[in-house]
Amino acid sequence: MKELLELSFQGANAIPSFLLIFVLIYWVVVMFGAVDMDFFDIDVDVDVDGPEVDADADISVGWLNSVLIFFNLPHIPLMIFVSFLALPMWLISVQLNELIGNTNLLLGIVFLIPNLLVSLFVAKFLTMPFVKLFSKMNAEGETTTTMIGKICHVILTLNSDSVGQVEVNVDGSNYRINAKTTEDRVMKKGEEGLVIEYHEDGKYYVVEPYTH
Repeated sequence: MKELLELSFQGANAIPSFLLIFVLIYWVVVMFGAVDMDFFDIDVDVDVDGPEVDADADISVGWLNSVLIFFNLPHIPLMIFVSFLALPMWLISVQLNELIGNTNLLLGIVFLIPNLLVSLFVAKFLTMPFVKLFSKMNAEGETTTTMIGKICHVILTLNSDSVGQVEVNVDGSNYRINAKTTEDRVMKKGEEGLVIEYHEDGKYYVVEPYTH
């Protein structure tokens, strides 16, 4: 046990070790009710509003949204994903540096880059059951027809090519749903839209800009 502790804080191993300790402390605090599970949740979006926003910026935002959705981040609390990211990062770092006998900090940091990439895909796989769980919890029996015709607010930039997210209020409860726009429209975070239909094949709603 002593050797494992020494190894965990040796060189670059200290970085994933501190991340793992932070995750453990966070869940202990959550268990005691001091903070909510979504305390660290953020709206994963990039604000590209400004006087000179071009098509490349919209494409970049759409690409980023697709990456975030691929790694399940909009569908589950952020700290659940971080938890399943921290553990494989720590295991890989400790095992790899021990295997090659590396104690050099700079070399260890270099190893952390591929380690992070591998751990991201591991976290994606491990969080898949939570995506289904939170989708069911979020839906709470709401049907697709309930959402159609509702006013929504964009929380993840969306266009007709890539999926974003909108928030819909139904009877006082807020629901986040995947959506695209009609035609070549782009809708940015904070804009209001109207949910007009549901695509069963792609599992997303179609939203158009809403004006009062």
